[in-house]
Amino acid sequence: MFLFVVFLIVFYLVKPHKEKRIFDNKGETIGVITDYYVIFPQSHYLVYEYQVDNIQYRNKVSAEKVFESCNEDRKCIGLKFLVIYDVDAPKNSLIILEQPR
Repeated sequence: MFLFVVFLIVFYLVKPHKEKRIFDNKGETIGVITDYYVIFPQSHYLVYEYQVDNIQYRNKVSAEKVFESCNEDRKCIGLKFLVIYDVDAPKNSLIILEQPR
């Protein structure tokens, strides 16, 4: 239990730093949704892929029911969105679901 609490504290301290770094040092590209899954009724995730300097990256993000029916109808698969990433560490990225392409 103690290790779990330590993990949560570290996670919540590192995540904002990572997002700040992306915004301070950002590059832009187009990403494509490649998968969508639900772990628990309230835990929706989507997987997206994008390319930087001819290298393919994959990342996932909590979808918070953005495409709630996608787990069943798969209509979100293949949709394209803006992805911003840290130019020094392109694996660190955010998909901007408010900006379809």
